[in-house]
Amino acid sequence: MLNSIRRESRFDLLLRQYKQGNIRMTDEVEQSLDRFCLFLYHHTDVHYFSFVNEKVLRAYITHHRSNNFDFISFAQVIKDVNHFLAFLRIHK
Repeated sequence: MLNSIRRESRFDLLLRQYKQGNIRMTDEVEQSLDRFCLFLYHHTDVHYFSFVNEKVLRAYITHHRSNNFDFISFAQVIKDVNHFLAFLRIHK
């Protein structure tokens, strides 16, 4: 049970990093960040955006490639990465 609480807390922590405050973003950017947070939660042990490195970004692309881009297109995967990087640049 404690493990599931820690996992939930980690997921909440990831979401709060971009949803806190009155950050205005388009629906497309918010959906990209949601997808990226879900990936971080399910496929990494990253807690903070500042720990995302090139290896994690490549893993995000590889993950979708291994699923033959069934859920989102290659172009959308690249947009997700770019939205995430732009978010980091703007909201350090």
